[in-house]
Amino acid sequence: EDEATMAASLRPDASAAAGGARHADLTWLSPEEAVGSVDDAQATWAALSYRVGLLLHCAAVSGSSEPYPHRSADSVICGLLRSAKGCGQPEEPFGLGSASVGGGSPTRCRLMENVISSCLRLSRPGAPDRAVVETSLAILSQEANRLSV
Repeated sequence: EDEATMAASLRPDASAAAGGARHADLTWLSPEEAVGSVDDAQATWAALSYRVGLLLHCAAVSGSSEPYPHRSADSVICGLLRSAKGCGQPEEPFGLGSASVGGGSPTRCRLMENVISSCLRLSRPGAPDRAVVETSLAILSQEANRLSV
């Protein structure tokens, strides 16, 4: 299936799963959501962790409220479909490769980069271990609280 066919099948007016979603809604999907396979706890965690990665990326790296501001929804969806099928490189949000996480200690920055990379599956396929993500976020939260005092 070529990209044009995949994109056409997922346009909001052609897809019941998209349900009339706007561009911003579509670009926040995980690969699992793009293929409609969020049907058990493991897939739900995979989808949630991916969205956590997008959220952290936007907050800590790009400063944008849109993970893919320079790409069409069709292009993002096609990339997510390729990721879900294991074809090609994982989708990388805008600015991730060229920017670094700002603020805090070098250790905090590395930890944040590792969490984002794991959640977005840039370092290895599959969702990250939930306990590792929870522990990492707790450490980041404690440091943020310490710095704000």
